[in-house]
Amino acid sequence: MNVFNLTKRRVIRACIAIVLSAVFGLAETASIFAHAKIVRVLPIDGSTVANPPREIELFFTEPIVPDFSSIKLIDSAGRTVPVSPLKIDANDRRHVTAQIAGSAPLASGLYNLSWVVLAADGHYTRDYSVFGVGDAKPGAGAGAQPQADAPPAPVEIALRIITYGSLALITGGVSALFWLLRGNTGAAASRRAWSITAISIVVFIVVGIAWLFWQVNVLTSSVAGAANPADLVFQLLGQTQWGVIWLAREAIAVCLLVILLANKSLRRGFLAAAFGLTVGLCIAQGAIGHAAGISPDTVLAIGSSSAHIFAAGLWIGALAIMVAVTPVMQSQQSTQPGEAAKSWSAFSNQALIGAGLIGATGLYNTARQVQTIDALVGTLYGQALLVKLLCVILVAGLGFVNSLRLHPTSALSKFFLGPRNRTFKSVHSSRAIVIESLLSILIFTSTSIVTSAAPAHGPEFAAPPANTSPTQIAQDMLIGFSVKPNLPGQNLFVVDATSTRRPEPAPVGRIILRIQSKESDLGVVTVDAAKIDKTRFQAGGTYMSLSGRWQVDVIVRRPGLEDVVSTFDWIMPSASLRPVVISNTAWEPDLTLLSMLFAVIVAALLAVRFVWSVRQPRSV
Repeated sequence: MNVFNLTKRRVIRACIAIVLSAVFGLAETASIFAHAKIVRVLPIDGSTVANPPREIELFFTEPIVPDFSSIKLIDSAGRTVPVSPLKIDANDRRHVTAQIAGSAPLASGLYNLSWVVLAADGHYTRDYSVFGVGDAKPGAGAGAQPQADAPPAPVEIALRIITYGSLALITGGVSALFWLLRGNTGAAASRRAWSITAISIVVFIVVGIAWLFWQVNVLTSSVAGAANPADLVFQLLGQTQWGVIWLAREAIAVCLLVILLANKSLRRGFLAAAFGLTVGLCIAQGAIGHAAGISPDTVLAIGSSSAHIFAAGLWIGALAIMVAVTPVMQSQQSTQPGEAAKSWSAFSNQALIGAGLIGATGLYNTARQVQTIDALVGTLYGQALLVKLLCVILVAGLGFVNSLRLHPTSALSKFFLGPRNRTFKSVHSSRAIVIESLLSILIFTSTSIVTSAAPAHGPEFAAPPANTSPTQIAQDMLIGFSVKPNLPGQNLFVVDATSTRRPEPAPVGRIILRIQSKESDLGVVTVDAAKIDKTRFQAGGTYMSLSGRWQVDVIVRRPGLEDVVSTFDWIMPSASLRPVVISNTAWEPDLTLLSMLFAVIVAALLAVRFVWSVRQPRSV
């Protein structure tokens, strides 16, 4: 019995098996992985505030869904301090606030602030901070380093592999029916492509439902006082961006399946409608991923992600369909001579379009999701992306060789392969099919890890902020100020003070530093700097204990003269900044420009190829 002519009962059994596998995976899944990273929390983590705060503020890297997010404030005795529900900033959905309830202000002491928030892409962040009120000071290290991103749950990776794999087959199957196999309409090859596409849609729908169950499982285990699972399903679908897009995606898939089942005769009008729904399905899938959390230019980011998914289907998905139907086409050579060669020739053009789209959109997506080169090589997201890139390059290389074999008379084929004649049967050997299949599996696996892991951007990947005006002129004094290593905690403060007048009116007798935070109420610290040579003074200590903006007044005292005061606005970078390995310079402008250049080059190649194909004599 032909594997592509499955009975309804066997299809149902396959779908049930997929759902049961996902359900068993849910039972074993307990990890929460963060995508919306904390940028800043007020009161500042590790700080002491003199006046009790009345409000908590959290700033994240991605938009937050407040209805599925919560915070908890606990004092040093373990008692929970009541706070209001989170309120989102209407102008910036990445900024949320909560009021500290009760008429009495917070008592002096240490407080632990923890939060669990749902990002717009359906992923959770769990973290905490510590601050003191009054005379209570958090201990060393209380200003915690960000928690390392937990690895993606295996069940999510599996669901994503099946989702992206089935979506690629749907896109490739519909494009094959609409374009590649149009000369085989009603033939066994088209019927096999139709069967694969229909089964892929069923799998896509069932896995989408399993994904919803998994998401509800995450909600139940993450949100304090969560409602029962049935209520959570309705809340998730009706109150979150993820839920609305999930409904749209499933509805599109159902409509696509209905059109396909009603169009077994493969009429062009129905296939055109199916092609349009397939594009909509790719857009919905793109809108449910990381691109939804990118700001600004969110629409452009979603469009690029959707085009990337669609291009993978045009290329890799259609390749799988063509490999599956080629034996049928070859068996019909006596009745339909040359049809296999025509279909593969059409696929080579489609594959070039798909590969070009993947290259251009991949560069743009990388620019928006990976902040630096160090973020690319030093994170799970970036490493999975590199594996995907390598596999895509290898598949593209195989495709290039196959394209040369498909056109043995072309100048490129003769240049690379020599003047030997190549027949169509040598295009896809069993070895090539195995290699391409393994590479395709690796591509979808790495894609699933990329879309599951936290994007490689955030405050820890930023380059240390530059401090302006390290040297200033005040009256007749040239005053330089520097801090090393310029990280929160122990630092060495160095001042160079030289008079510009000759002879100088009086030698520098004393340098006084007046240090205060501009973001937290830590008071003013006054320090005498020790003289180490004629014009240089230094002081050491933990006077800048937190990251953020500071003000340093350098007071130069000379006998018989008025004090000279020079004020430096200083930025203390976060201690969580990752050490530089290769480069921590943001590369988004360069990669974005490169993606545009790549798109122009591919468009030019397509135009040249089109003109060349038009001028060539038609032959089978």
